[in-house]
Amino acid sequence: MRVTILNSVINNNLYDVRVPLAGSINPSGIGDGHVRIFDTRFIANSTAGLSIAGAANDAVIAGNRFIGPKSLEILSGAKVASYCDNILTGGDNPTSALPQC
Repeated sequence: MRVTILNSVINNNLYDVRVPLAGSINPSGIGDGHVRIFDTRFIANSTAGLSIAGAANDAVIAGNRFIGPKSLEILSGAKVASYCDNILTGGDNPTSALPQC
């Protein structure tokens, strides 16, 4: 699964974007989850703005605003790379980050 989210507002959900363990998306367990999120606002999520689980899954985030109790939920070896000027209000730290651009 490959998903790109660009210039969006995602508001008031349990999970705004969720990438579960392998097999949850594809019952055969084949395939990885790759999410790219750019210049998007996550507002009032009740659990996490981005939840990603599993070592085969990764996300790249850049220029986003996560406004809620938990910005990122990174589980079971998943990877999140943060580029540029993301605003994270709480939760897990990205697994890798570059400074503001």
